Amino acid sequence: MFFVLAGPNRCLDAFIVALNQSWGGKKWCTSVATLQLASLPFCVACRNVPSPCVTVDTGTPPRLWSGAALDGDGQEPCITAPEDGIVLSSSLRRITFGGDFNQRMDKARLPASVQEIVFGEHFNQRVDNVTWPTSLEKLVFGQEFNQPMDKAVRPASLRDLSFGWSFNQSIQGGVLPASPQRLRFSDAFLSEFNQRIDGTSLPASLDISWPPSLEEIHFGASFNQPVNGAAWSTCLQNIYFRADFKQPVDRVVWPASLHGLSFDGEFNTSLKYLSVGPGFNQPVAEIVWPHSLPRLTFNGSFNQLIHQVVWPASLRHLAFGKSFNQPIHQVKWPASLKTLGFDEPQGTFDQPIHCVTWPTSLKRLSFGDSFNQPIAQVVWPYSLQSCSFYRSFNQPIHQPISQVVRLASLERVAFGDGFDQPIHRVKWTARLRWISFGQGFGRPMSSVVWPASLRRL
Repeated sequence: MFFVLAGPNRCLDAFIVALNQSWGGKKWCTSVATLQLASLPFCVACRNVPSPCVTVDTGTPPRLWSGAALDGDGQEPCITAPEDGIVLSSSLRRITFGGDFNQRMDKARLPASVQEIVFGEHFNQRVDNVTWPTSLEKLVFGQEFNQPMDKAVRPASLRDLSFGWSFNQSIQGGVLPASPQRLRFSDAFLSEFNQRIDGTSLPASLDISWPPSLEEIHFGASFNQPVNGAAWSTCLQNIYFRADFKQPVDRVVWPASLHGLSFDGEFNTSLKYLSVGPGFNQPVAEIVWPHSLPRLTFNGSFNQLIHQVVWPASLRHLAFGKSFNQPIHQVKWPASLKTLGFDEPQGTFDQPIHCVTWPTSLKRLSFGDSFNQPIAQVVWPYSLQSCSFYRSFNQPIHQPISQVVRLASLERVAFGDGFDQPIHRVKWTARLRWISFGQGFGRPMSSVVWPASLRRL
């Protein structure tokens, strides 16, 4: 057993003091064995560190760290009867159990001050009746741990819970503690955990209840269960899936708090729709999108440059949220794009578009409440069928619409409440079927030549 110290190691100094106290007939300790038992609390008392950390190895006598001794039957290691005089420091903050440690913990008495416990790779004992320290914030189980957690005491102070790659036990029925912010089912590529988490078709008593405080969850390499019906924590910010996850997520209701969604560097190839959470506002230029993704939506807070983004080759529908207001004149849109929207209510997008190279397949284009840029020099795609301008737009369109829009396919155009420009000189396209003006429009229309194709005004 040894201490991990932030400063110089004082262990040798402590032994020197102890030996000096025993020299010259002084009976401070009577034998080497007594010195061994006394050295730990003595060292703790002598060191000038407020928060010592203890590592328990295979050969460390339990009476030195648990306040108890091994059961004498020789069958299964068990910590039972208390031993006099050996008490760990009340300021102890961290205990690490060595790689070969595999003793029962149900009778161990650990200081209430301990905030972090780490078990080594071979620990695989039940923890049903373990009395965890009341200050415990982080609990890490080693690689071989695979015990049921349904009867385990769940410390209310726990913030970080990690399982090793062998753990593959059900987490139904309130197994998880209520307080963790981070939960990991092995962050290694080897992981056995593959249990239901969606709660669908399960009795109410068995539904998965994620901790309300949970902010981050990591699923291991073997996890491949449906997530459509998962009742995620409302605080959840990051979810990490690994290589084997191949479940559809197009109908998953992600929490509004979600900032990051990771599929181990590669997106699920079955993705049909990806919606980035309202709190997400991170650079996306280096993201490798799934090639088959047809629909992508950036919600809420997203407001990052996109001119270097390599869009999915199959992307058909792309929408940006109310916070997006970045230049788009250098963006290389995918040739497959058919719908492009900057029209979320109260959207802030208001960037010049006269130099934008639109995708040749674009059919629907819409701008939000803040957009009010000139369109006289815009080179629109011939494929465009619907174009919408909302609240703030009030730019001249009295040039012949065939020159402004150059569209033979345009069937629908909408102007918002702020639009109030002359239209009597506009030459509408021959296929236009639907025109809409907002409440602010007050121009005379008696001399307007409407297209013969018009069905709704």
